[in-house]
Amino acid sequence: MVNCHNCGRSSEISVLCDECNIKSLKHEIRKCDECEKWIDGNLQFCPDCQIAYQKRKLASKANPDYVTHDNSKDGTRSFSFKPRDIVSKVGQTATSGVQKAKDIANTVITTVKNIPEFEMGKKSLKSSEVTNDERENAYRNKYPRDFRTDDGHFVRSQGERTIDNWFYLNQIAHEYERCLTKPDGKWVFPDFVLPYDMEGEYFGSLSKGILVEYWGVENKADYEDRKKKKLEYYKLAGYQVIEIRPPDLKDINKLLRPKFADIFKEKFKK
Repeated sequence: MVNCHNCGRSSEISVLCDECNIKSLKHEIRKCDECEKWIDGNLQFCPDCQIAYQKRKLASKANPDYVTHDNSKDGTRSFSFKPRDIVSKVGQTATSGVQKAKDIANTVITTVKNIPEFEMGKKSLKSSEVTNDERENAYRNKYPRDFRTDDGHFVRSQGERTIDNWFYLNQIAHEYERCLTKPDGKWVFPDFVLPYDMEGEYFGSLSKGILVEYWGVENKADYEDRKKKKLEYYKLAGYQVIEIRPPDLKDINKLLRPKFADIFKEKFKK
């Protein structure tokens, strides 16, 4: 018995449960072209890989002489020149002598160092996440995904890891930081999305689902402002939100079970 790679439910199939396998055959879900995570069948990339893909496109447009390589596991980025440019420069070196080779080498070094993202390429995930909202970027870079959960997610705090592991232990399907788009075009990332209605009925990862937010930072003005704006959007968009705070994690079963007992009645029978 394994867990379905898409919804997380128990499955006798090695990759997908029966329901998700049918969705796959109908092309309602597919694997992300980059990380092979299961996503909406109409999409090419998951939100994280879409961001990385857009960054690569922008970098290539800004300087056609180099391409970027993102490493989603450790968040690093490297730069390299395109093969055709290397061949061209080698040809010039062969005809112009040693001095020409030195000039080309110096040009390459200067070009790369002048790329705004050059320093970012040597840093960790803390400085590599980019959204279309500068304030959101500041938050995400301040709290990088440094914590690995039991089911392989990378989250931003020990509290989020505890919650993710609790979902995993109780076989509650969940998605970390699904990318939502607000009416103004800005992206918002709820901590967790549970693909269920308020009666605990599973309806797949393509629907709205229940949002779960962990408010792990207290008495910080910028954090409180971000929290306020997220809740305002959730209310306007009609999302159901379950809020969790640090005291809820002191005795996680005692404090979290009641929060979800009315949703997952069969799972949490008294």
